[in-house]
Amino acid sequence: MKKLVSILLVCLLLCTAVPFCGFAADDALKVVISLEGFTLGQGYYVEPTEYTVDQINKLVEKDNLGTFTEDTLTAGAVTIAMLNDKNLSREIKNSPWDGKDYFYLGQVNDIDTGKVAFPSVVTENGGPSNTDYVPNTDKNLGEFDYMSYSGWMITVNDSFIGSSAWDCVLKNDTANTAYGNTYVIRWQFTLGEYNGLDMNRVLGYPGWDGSDPYFPHVNKDQAMIAYAESSNPRAKAKAKPVLEKLDATQAEVDGVIEPLGKAETVWDRILNFFDRIVAFFKNLFKIG
Repeated sequence: MKKLVSILLVCLLLCTAVPFCGFAADDALKVVISLEGFTLGQGYYVEPTEYTVDQINKLVEKDNLGTFTEDTLTAGAVTIAMLNDKNLSREIKNSPWDGKDYFYLGQVNDIDTGKVAFPSVVTENGGPSNTDYVPNTDKNLGEFDYMSYSGWMITVNDSFIGSSAWDCVLKNDTANTAYGNTYVIRWQFTLGEYNGLDMNRVLGYPGWDGSDPYFPHVNKDQAMIAYAESSNPRAKAKAKPVLEKLDATQAEVDGVIEPLGKAETVWDRILNFFDRIVAFFKNLFKIG
């Protein structure tokens, strides 16, 4: 009986050992960036990752882009830094209209798994079915893959930038300062709509052909910031499927923010250990 009481007391202490820990205030400019294949059912190619200006400058040194400050940092520079950091090669094109530097992200290499599971919100609204589509013949993912108008589209703080990524100076875009001195860049793969109907309605208006967006607008930016800054693996594991869900509701997305801000307890580590064991045996015996 004494042993049982002791075990219960230890478990109680483990569960309450580490209190809620909010993110520390920091006025230095930071950028959270991601690379997403949600429309293909492939999830994140690059999970939300946070960079400082100094980190970005070090990552783009080999590209001879110059040295950036908080006042000159562009969305294009952050993108190159992220791709370099993750060892992803890419094809970046100039403007198809005037040949000038435009930062048109033609493709990212070696990221497409070749396995697609188009979300129902796509297949039921004019997108390809899971049995009738044009397969991608390589692992590179970019323009014209799977559908005729597919490709990469960029948002900064939940809005299309309306310019080249090279020309998008984060500090100059006063409309995109909703998160203090933190900016969120999302590169999302769209399945062939000029208007982003399959991209969380980021345009904010019906499509160029009069179509309605596939699902209501949802802002994932603050959850992405919390994810990038979180040191709690269990909370991140629970949040990731929500963030990767193409048509997640705002309530679902907002619901992951607070847990991501909590520090990991010893009890969390124990549960994570058992989760890894279960995952190992599921993979070993192909269960579920």
